[in-house]
Amino acid sequence: MIKSMNIAWGETGHAFVIAVQGASISESDVIGICKGKLAKYKWPRRVSFRTKFPRTSLGKVRKGGLD
Repeated sequence: MIKSMNIAWGETGHAFVIAVQGASISESDVIGICKGKLAKYKWPRRVSFRTKFPRTSLGKVRKGGLD
């Protein structure tokens, strides 16, 4: 999850998800899971699905490469 710029709110959450092979999950499913576990101001407003995350040479996720 990273911050995303929003005109109305300033910043909002943007979740990036890698789904398990063969699983079907939608944007509303991800947001619903977050609503059950996170405070309202932490809920993602956008969800993007990826097959893999960009990584640094140390194996960490490159957040700048997610947009």
